[in-house]
Amino acid sequence: MIPVISQEIQGKLGKQKNYLRSIGNPEEYQKSEIQWDASEQKPSHVRGLHKRISKNIIADTKQVLKDFSPAYGISAGTSIDIRLAKDETSKVTQEHHARIKQFYNNLEMVGGDVISHTDAAGFLYQVDGTIDIPDIPTIPKISSTKALSIGEHEQGAKAHFQVQDQPKLVLYKVASNYLLAYVYILTYDDPIAHIGKWVYYIDANTGKKIRSYNTINDALVPAALSGALLA
Repeated sequence: MIPVISQEIQGKLGKQKNYLRSIGNPEEYQKSEIQWDASEQKPSHVRGLHKRISKNIIADTKQVLKDFSPAYGISAGTSIDIRLAKDETSKVTQEHHARIKQFYNNLEMVGGDVISHTDAAGFLYQVDGTIDIPDIPTIPKISSTKALSIGEHEQGAKAHFQVQDQPKLVLYKVASNYLLAYVYILTYDDPIAHIGKWVYYIDANTGKKIRSYNTINDALVPAALSGALLA
């Protein structure tokens, strides 16, 4: 069954083709393919690139994102703030995989990571993720102290409790939208409650908890361990 392409996507594809023609159809983009995220009506991947990279993967990725801005639905000249989070090289293939974070008004956009893939020959061949330009106020309506009190109320009675990371403002992606949120980390080492390293996201406007999770997992250990289990 041939998937139905929405008018919005068709419009973006048309604008993208026209833009590439206007800059002379660069050879580095001629075999590129766009995979769409139907829920967001934006590219989820741009594949088949053949762009020789410089020594600055951020600048190279930003250029690709700008050259495909019509497909992402971004106006020409829009400022894109991206910063390198992690750059890994495969020991097997010698490919580089750079995880890049987006920022808006100097706030990290949690859930908006972009990943650039470079082959062993030094060509950027794929960019994963989509570009978002939020248009929301970044001044909180609740204090960081009030946000922190929610997690302290839930975890504060446990032994050796402490605030590892104080609340800071971020933009947290929910579906295709962003919320202004506080994020912080709480830890404890309790003989009964075990070990905890809890990450909390609190809506900075309503004071409601968006999400919390323990990054340390427990496993049930059998009462008796055989030689096979020990191995």
